[in-house]
Amino acid sequence: MAGMSSLLSALGGLAGRLRSRFPAVPPRLRRPAAAALLALATVLLAHALVPGGGTVAIAVAARDLPPGAELRAGDLAMAEYPPGLVPAGAVEDADVAVGRVLAAPMNAGAPLTAAALLGAASSGGAEGSMLMPLRFADPSASVLLQPGSRIRVFAAPLEGLGGDAELLLESAWVASVSREDVAALAAGGGTVVTVAVSPEEASVLASASGSPLSFALIGDGSHTGEMLSGP
Repeated sequence: MAGMSSLLSALGGLAGRLRSRFPAVPPRLRRPAAAALLALATVLLAHALVPGGGTVAIAVAARDLPPGAELRAGDLAMAEYPPGLVPAGAVEDADVAVGRVLAAPMNAGAPLTAAALLGAASSGGAEGSMLMPLRFADPSASVLLQPGSRIRVFAAPLEGLGGDAELLLESAWVASVSREDVAALAAGGGTVVTVAVSPEEASVLASASGSPLSFALIGDGSHTGEMLSGP
């Protein structure tokens, strides 16, 4: 905002000098003179907001995209952004994102960043990861989860069998959390948590189908190792 204040001060000084040098502007020239000053102010303002008049081309969503979508060329477009408004990690070449999996939903026009791509260095998914939806026995505990969370997943023994909970996943990265999944609600569930797992881990989870699942939130100093959901 300092640049804006300087610009306004400069315009005020210019107006004062013009008044002192040309104290009596003929009425017929006042409107053209005002228009010229307005055009000058617009140019100066644009220069202040976009230093050097330059922009940066970044990839944006061409339409609303759901989490887990494999990006195709038509899903992305390029848009010009002032350098000061470009988000950290913005993708500057849409082609490099084609074929990658989207970790979180994107609205049309939203900038694409490396953190939104599964397998990116800044995300928790590794190359070759698969997305797998999970529903935990205690849906209310899932409100603590958000994309980027890391969890440890357990399976409780089926009712009447006894025994201890079985550790299924030592560490899984949460790609998305959907609390309004129509299919899940129709099936009597609630929150659907999508995690990025390897093919081997996906097989382990599939083998526990039907068992009540719980999780522990890890990687957060305030909750590390603490069981947050259970049957």
